[in-house]
Amino acid sequence: MNIKVFLVDDHIIVREGLKTILNKEPDMEVTGEAKNGKEAIDKIHDCETDIIIMDIEMPGLDGIDTTKKIISEYGKKVLALSAHSEIHYVQKMLKAGAKGYLLKECIIDEISRAIHRIINGGIYISDKLTQNVVSDYVKRLSEVENSTLSILTKKEIEVIKLTAKGLSRKEIAHQLYTTASTVSTHRQNVMEKLGFSTMAELLMFAIREGIVSLD
Repeated sequence: MNIKVFLVDDHIIVREGLKTILNKEPDMEVTGEAKNGKEAIDKIHDCETDIIIMDIEMPGLDGIDTTKKIISEYGKKVLALSAHSEIHYVQKMLKAGAKGYLLKECIIDEISRAIHRIINGGIYISDKLTQNVVSDYVKRLSEVENSTLSILTKKEIEVIKLTAKGLSRKEIAHQLYTTASTVSTHRQNVMEKLGFSTMAELLMFAIREGIVSLD
């Protein structure tokens, strides 16, 4: 059964581009579209939809408020689509209930993966945003007291910091005078201590708890 996608974006060229990309996917089809939030809310009721791809900045009702209303009234899954990479946009959309945040510049490479992840119950954040979020998250680790983060060792925090900088396991191992397998162990320990199984869960925790810097 095909995944039914509804598009919300005020630029027709974006909607047409998305339709071209998604309709080429063997298990997806675009079943509806809207040029703004109000039109989306009016159409969703009568449109068979599994996931909504939502622009953020639109005239009238913006993507954040539209997402809140659609999730509240219809319980649909929403994937935010935006040109903005600033963390506060990510935070606002996730708090509104969106299950993912995709940068428009990453549409071709990531949209299929993002949709499948969300449909299967996961969370998706653009690869380009992941490192930014983790970097901001790490900057504030030292400011967080009396939290679950206090159970992390200094070495584990160092591994997180270097990972956020984009270093490979071998590069991290070289800087910390250890082995690549030990680096992998530290990474796994961090996820287990915090009760997470994916990086997306770690990012969501950082955003929802307000640990991520909004500068």
